[in-house]
Amino acid sequence: MTHHRAHVPTERTRTPFFTEISTPIISTTMEGIEAALEALESLKVGEDFKYSEYAKQFSCSQSTLLKRHRGLQEARATTLANGQLLNNAQEQQLI
Repeated sequence: MTHHRAHVPTERTRTPFFTEISTPIISTTMEGIEAALEALESLKVGEDFKYSEYAKQFSCSQSTLLKRHRGLQEARATTLANGQLLNNAQEQQLI
């Protein structure tokens, strides 16, 4: 019976505890989303389309595009403005 030594990790063979995972960066810029929404709004009623194709064409997030188009999510600026206690004119008057 032969006894094998246990492998001792060296600097060369050691794997880091946390490994960096490469994820694609999808730019969710307002310009891309707004352009995609305009294109979707210009479609005729009943015309077939795929959110994935529009998201790819306009370099935006498919899920954000879908939510915005279906009215499930507002633009961040709109959400922030609705959450303000004072509107912009009132803020300027106080200043």
